[in-house]
Amino acid sequence: MLGAVGVDRSASTGMVGQMVAEFERRDFFMLCVPPEGTRSRRDFWKSGFYHIAREAKVPICLGVLDYGQKRAGFGPLLELTGDMAVDMSNIRAHYEERGPKARFPAKTGPIRLRAEDEA
Repeated sequence: MLGAVGVDRSASTGMVGQMVAEFERRDFFMLCVPPEGTRSRRDFWKSGFYHIAREAKVPICLGVLDYGQKRAGFGPLLELTGDMAVDMSNIRAHYEERGPKARFPAKTGPIRLRAEDEA
């Protein structure tokens, strides 16, 4: 009913390409991707959200979940520059202004992509 697209994370299935194709195929398409990709702490965010937005030439809408106040929100829209270091710095700045919102902050990893360390 919502038009959700299921994701099988147990194997590589070309999800970035499939989502880019969905953006090209539809007049209106919104994709919600939790970049941390898990409920436990990880050293890196999953990078699929970044690659999908860059390849589909669509902005990223940054979302916030605030467990303590039981609130959720969206915005701002972030147009990617194509420079991953600049884009991720902008994303980090957005979330650093808001502080930890998780129910279990110790399970929240740093906001960084593996490719940032490799660059």
